[in-house]
Amino acid sequence: MDVTSSSGGGGDPRQIEETKPLLGGDVSAPEGTKMGAVPCRRALLLCNGMRYKLLQEGDIQVCVIRHPRTFLSKILTSKFLRRWEPHHLTLADNSLASATPTGYMENSVSYSAIEDVQLLSWENAPKYCLQLTIPGGTVLLQAANSYLRDQWFHSLQWKKKIYKYKKVLSNPSRWEVVLKEIRTLVDMALTSPLQDDSINQAPLEIVSKLLSENTNLTTQEHENIIVAIAPLLENNHPPPDLCEFFCKHCRERPRSMVVIEVFTPVVQRILKHNM
Repeated sequence: MDVTSSSGGGGDPRQIEETKPLLGGDVSAPEGTKMGAVPCRRALLLCNGMRYKLLQEGDIQVCVIRHPRTFLSKILTSKFLRRWEPHHLTLADNSLASATPTGYMENSVSYSAIEDVQLLSWENAPKYCLQLTIPGGTVLLQAANSYLRDQWFHSLQWKKKIYKYKKVLSNPSRWEVVLKEIRTLVDMALTSPLQDDSINQAPLEIVSKLLSENTNLTTQEHENIIVAIAPLLENNHPPPDLCEFFCKHCRERPRSMVVIEVFTPVVQRILKHNM
């Protein structure tokens, strides 16, 4: 039984999952982000294959298993798998919740409690399933087909990652590490198989809030952040607070190479579009 194939030629969705840790690992900074240097545009590793609409809600079968982690595979391959419940789940900003909070979904599942999201791939396991690993157990989600399963997989991964980035970048400590995380966040948006306006807007809003709450950054830190989010500015409108930050930077540093290399193409694109 093939429980991991996607409809169409998209390849294994697990290969697309964003795996870089938040505030962890040594992510090398691209060249050209130092003070006075011409910012370099990072190459975009656009994902080839299936594209999915970001899910905000949907109908799916749910099964929750409380177990010691070492016995999970035995439980899933047994014939005594517990009953399934139909639920209409909402992927909110902070948690996964049911429109009918009863049974397995009496309480919402916080994204912070989800340790991992995987495609269920054990032999003889139920078809079209996702496995959400939570403390002390597992939440299984069974979709109607492989495409919907993969859509749920990528949407849950995105919601979980964005939730963590909001938490981590709301209280920064080491700015050199924060800058690496911003680059990772931008790359995650640019390579996501999900198609939705919020995919590119969410990182811009996170950075906008970060800048509005940290007004004592140096000019170099400002420019490094602008260069990091530059790929998202090519085809997306920044939030009002971010626009104000850009205007202030242009007024204070009119000869900055960031203004020339990053803002000028964006302004030209807007003018061509409007006129």
